[in-house]
Amino acid sequence: MYRARKHEVILARWSPDYTDPHSNVDAFARNPDNRPEAKLIGVLAWRNSWQHEEMNAMVEAARNEPDLATREQRYHDIQRSLQENRPTWSCSSRPSRWCGGATSRGSCPDRISISCSTGT
Repeated sequence: MYRARKHEVILARWSPDYTDPHSNVDAFARNPDNRPEAKLIGVLAWRNSWQHEEMNAMVEAARNEPDLATREQRYHDIQRSLQENRPTWSCSSRPSRWCGGATSRGSCPDRISISCSTGT
């Protein structure tokens, strides 16, 4: 059912491919071509038959924004719009342990990441 894009509900696990908001936004919020023959299998919005033209434009604008403060605001705007327009409800929590970069200095605290969103 999922591969045929005929499912009504799915319970799945997800983590970003890289540590940038665009990793999740590009998968969940952007669907440039919702036709079945487009076969955009790596695009979760396509896989779930969800397309929102305004959201596509917002995602592309955020991706292409060179000013970091403006880019951050664009991703906040995308998140707010997704909460209002996405036809799903999701909530996830998972322990995560990430350590890296010059500022970690060997300190790797455990933390729980929880994110929830609702849609109409």
